Amino acid sequence: MTGRGYAVNLTDFLQSGPVWGMYMLGYQTKPRVGKQKLITTVGSYVGKVFPPANNYNMGFPFTTGTVLARNTGTVAGNKRDTTLTAKGGDTVTAMGKRNLSLVAGGMARAIIGPVISNTPEIGQLYVPSPAGRRS
Repeated sequence: MTGRGYAVNLTDFLQSGPVWGMYMLGYQTKPRVGKQKLITTVGSYVGKVFPPANNYNMGFPFTTGTVLARNTGTVAGNKRDTTLTAKGGDTVTAMGKRNLSLVAGGMARAIIGPVISNTPEIGQLYVPSPAGRRS
């Protein structure tokens, strides 16, 4: 979500679903994808106890400056303070090669039943120097 436009929103609505107490794994082999481990059987139905959820994301554009993403408060009654910071840059090496580092911040808010969780996010992007150009 981070790095698109200014305050770009994305919302996911997740449905409630069944919860199973056990599962069995099996292998599937196909020519194109090779050997894969898959859930082949589920059992011990617990019920439809997994609550529906909403996930809201807000992202901000990439920059070469400094990004600070912070969350304060509680989640399910427990104190939760999180601070993330990242710094981008545009530098030139002694050989004339540019190193471009971009950073972007964002925030995710998940509502799962009665629990509300806010999570800060940082995205980093390293871009090589444009071919054939020197600053």
